[in-house]
Amino acid sequence: MKRREIAREEWQEFFDSFNGQHAGWLVGVDRFDEFLDESVETRHLDGALRGVRSDDGEVALAVDDRSSGHLETESIHNPQRIVLEQSEDEVDTALEIDGAQSCIILRFRNPMPVEMVDGIAG
Repeated sequence: MKRREIAREEWQEFFDSFNGQHAGWLVGVDRFDEFLDESVETRHLDGALRGVRSDDGEVALAVDDRSSGHLETESIHNPQRIVLEQSEDEVDTALEIDGAQSCIILRFRNPMPVEMVDGIAG
């Protein structure tokens, strides 16, 4: 796997492109929150990706969660870095959004080249 950090000044353009390529794809999303007592709370979403946005010191993603039947959002305030994970043949497999004490990892359930999708949700 290859990991590529997205420069902060490219985040908005990156998310615009990412959303255009991956909206509707099936994803699993894990959120990890570390607390002062060193405990870690984990939450999980599973469903279709609606999109990822960056504004006002926050990165947020939205997923049509299958277990709740609702649109669910997760956000990181004051994000530190965004990392795109790709397979060796440059297929997007995951997106990591890191904050000071929180991390969101979005994983594609069926990663495939965007050009192969042709209107179907991955």
